[in-house]
Amino acid sequence: MALLAAAEVAIERGERRLLHGVSLSVDSGQVWQVLGANGVGKSSLLRALAGLARLGVEGSISRFEPLLYLAHAPAIKGALSPFENLRCHPRLRHHLDTCADRIGVASRSAEGL
Repeated sequence: MALLAAAEVAIERGERRLLHGVSLSVDSGQVWQVLGANGVGKSSLLRALAGLARLGVEGSISRFEPLLYLAHAPAIKGALSPFENLRCHPRLRHHLDTCADRIGVASRSAEGL
């Protein structure tokens, strides 16, 4: 089930175009990591995808479910499950099962934690 779709997204800050031509689809249970050098627009893209930034954003962004935006969370660790990665984020400690349910990953009880 798709949670988010974006097509031909471009982001500008002042006179500077940070990125353009970004298209993606995120399904339930997927975890994505955005990589790139400082100042290329990673945080601006994530804020736009989450609906937190609209100025200077062009293209189509469709959100089919509420999103969990963690902003500068500790790096995602490939050796951990999606739930274990959520568990590493300090702001989510008291809401792990709710967050896991919202993004469609196995909960604490399903992983035997």
